[in-house]
Amino acid sequence: MKQFQRLRTWLKNQPISLPLFGGAGLVLIIAVGIIWHTRANTPTVSPTPHYAVSLATPVPPPPRPSVTPQVVQQHANYHPIDTGYILEIDKLKVKVPIIINVVGTDQKQYLAALDKGVAHYKGTPPPGEGGNSYIFGHSSYYYSIPYATVFAHLNQLKIGDRFVIVHEKTTYTYKVINSQIIAANDFQGLAESKTEMVSLSTCWPPGTLDKRYLVQAKRVS
Repeated sequence: MKQFQRLRTWLKNQPISLPLFGGAGLVLIIAVGIIWHTRANTPTVSPTPHYAVSLATPVPPPPRPSVTPQVVQQHANYHPIDTGYILEIDKLKVKVPIIINVVGTDQKQYLAALDKGVAHYKGTPPPGEGGNSYIFGHSSYYYSIPYATVFAHLNQLKIGDRFVIVHEKTTYTYKVINSQIIAANDFQGLAESKTEMVSLSTCWPPGTLDKRYLVQAKRVS
């Protein structure tokens, strides 16, 4: 309404009288007033960027190990036995007990064993007894346990590096012959071998179950 009042005031102050405009002029003036009123009362809308939704979409977190508190609590039913095997990797500053004959398909059992060190996969020969000894450990874990990240830097072992396994008064020395990332469903580390060797394995990269890191080393003394 204020716009019409301003228009009326302007017309009164013009030296030319309204009749001189004629009927067409009157229509034109009214039309201008309507347009002026409409534009003055129309809110300005800023265009929305086409990428606004994509910027607001959260990035999903990386997958984490499928271990529940219930499974961890059930560890109490299994008591790993330390039989005196020790894995020592000087390059990684690792010295950890090896729990022998752990059932690798029994989650409760192998999680309980990994609380105490790294696990030797039952069905493969223990270190020092020929063939391929398969040993696995954590690269990361939900809970704070002594060996939660024992194999977090396993990828730093390169071909030619050495480590030892000590059992009672005997030391077995191994030389790395293979170091690689493999698929989670790739079980080449469990393959039998005529060469006396050790296969070390862990989930990779740390914090996920996506793949496995595998280091294989043959015994040299």
